Amino acid sequence: MTKISDWQLKANLWYITHKILLKKILTGFIIVLCVGLYGFSIMMAVNIFIVQKSDYNNFLSSLAAQPINYEFWRQQQKPKDLVFGNMNILESSDGRKDLVVLVKNENDNFLVRRIVYKFLAGGQTIAENETHIWPGQEKPLVAFGVDGASVGAGVSLQILETDWQRVKNTFQFLADLQARQRFLISEKEFISARRGTGGSAINSRVTFSVTNESIFDYWNTGFYILLYSGSGISGAHYIEVEKFLSGETKSLEVVWANPIYSVSRIEIIPEINVLDDAVYVKAGLEAGEPK
Repeated sequence: MTKISDWQLKANLWYITHKILLKKILTGFIIVLCVGLYGFSIMMAVNIFIVQKSDYNNFLSSLAAQPINYEFWRQQQKPKDLVFGNMNILESSDGRKDLVVLVKNENDNFLVRRIVYKFLAGGQTIAENETHIWPGQEKPLVAFGVDGASVGAGVSLQILETDWQRVKNTFQFLADLQARQRFLISEKEFISARRGTGGSAINSRVTFSVTNESIFDYWNTGFYILLYSGSGISGAHYIEVEKFLSGETKSLEVVWANPIYSVSRIEIIPEINVLDDAVYVKAGLEAGEPK
């Protein structure tokens, strides 16, 4: 049998003798609290709807008089315009010309999924092409081997269509893009035009190696080669690699028919739309077959 101490007996006796009093005190406290809260609520309502009614109505009127400027927010959320460089008219072969305009996408969270453009001379279309532009990327818009006589009338670039796409997670998108475009370019060399043995011409050329360091196999991978003399473009070329497998290294060479004697910089830009499933080699499929 559990033994009860003297202090427990005294505490129980005190509670029994004061139980009714404690209940009255608690009930009174709750009543006072409720009356206070209701009284405060009534005072605030009187203050807002009677004392400050004029100020409250003025506040509501000001909300209606200052509508949200949705056009401003639309302007803030839309992508920045593409930035276009100068028209470069370069010598090609047999009196023809190569046209090059650099374009830059200054947006970090928008890509151009498809841009359609054409070159005009004398109001007539002399070349039309399309490409894509990644966030923050600068790349060339080109037309190779156009008729030199038509270029004499003056050339302009016209953008026919620009398909913008917002990038939801810029960091993740750029990381994935880098993983899919891991092309290691090495051993770049420019060989100047010169006379060979017996007076034969040796054309200007660029040689380089490129390794597909991604884990993906590609049907066709293009590369733009731009030659700079100072800050200006002195030559442009394009080469395409067929069935570029993961881990594979290709030794490539491009040749210019017109002589180029010196360059200050060589820029090589991959051209492959990794968002297009058709660029990937699938097991058991040939290029162009449905997946």
